[in-house]
Amino acid sequence: SSHCLSQTASPAPTIIATTRRGAKKRRLFEKLGVTVLVFLLQLAGQAFLGGDVVAFYGLKVNADILAGQYWRLVTPIFLHGGIMHILFNMYSLYNIGPPVEAAFGYARFLLLYLLAGIFGVLFSFAFTPNPSLGASGAIFGLIGALAVYLYTHRQQFGAAGRQRFFNVLFIVGIN
Repeated sequence: SSHCLSQTASPAPTIIATTRRGAKKRRLFEKLGVTVLVFLLQLAGQAFLGGDVVAFYGLKVNADILAGQYWRLVTPIFLHGGIMHILFNMYSLYNIGPPVEAAFGYARFLLLYLLAGIFGVLFSFAFTPNPSLGASGAIFGLIGALAVYLYTHRQQFGAAGRQRFFNVLFIVGIN
């Protein structure tokens, strides 16, 4: 038997009219909370330890990765360069997270987020010697997954799905 969406009930209510109640809301705040907690620890570390603890503990620094500090392929996803940086990324995750989770499920959402973030760090490693940090690569990966999902199932979603797909493309264009 095939698992094609056209053989099941219309997916439009799950992804187009995503709600943020109960367990879904709690899981979303868990995802946001981990990054915000790391940011607060980052600020506390800078205040109490002095210096740039971000660079020391997790920033993407090509030379450090080449020297064997492979955790720096993951840690930059959870670090941010300032309050505006984290606010923009968390706002983006707040908006894009629920429909992606509705489309793919919680476990796949987390896997998509982490893999997209790691690949974002790898691209940064490959294309710039400059240090980097932030969840932007992970968020763009989620946006890409949602865009592909909406495009692939555009017949089932109808006009609402097309509108959401073009909204996703608009967000990517702005960024």
